[in-house]
Amino acid sequence: MATARALTSWSAKTVGCIKLKLAIAREVILRFDVAQETRQLSPHEAWLHRQLKVTHLGLASLERTIARQRARIAWLKDGDANTGFFHRQCAYRQQKNRIHALRVGNVTISDPPDMAEAAFLRITMG
Repeated sequence: MATARALTSWSAKTVGCIKLKLAIAREVILRFDVAQETRQLSPHEAWLHRQLKVTHLGLASLERTIARQRARIAWLKDGDANTGFFHRQCAYRQQKNRIHALRVGNVTISDPPDMAEAAFLRITMG
């Protein structure tokens, strides 16, 4: 529990609010783009503009990764909730695929060991 809290705290300090950072980066990039239409950007502004674009791409990638991880966690949790259905489905299929009796000549065999022996003899004798 303490480890989870420590990791959450570390993540909040290191990563922070990605949506907010993306919005800020988009806004500043937009303002640089508008300014660039009327004048040439200074070297420092051009450098910051490029850095913001790179940062924006990185943050967008991180946001997609986090969304994928959250979806996977949700899928795994839902999978745990559906295990009962899965096991019932397997049991039904196993029962459906079971051979209940064999007919050898005019005789019907329903005892599993006898069915196994009859099948083995049928295979070996061709």
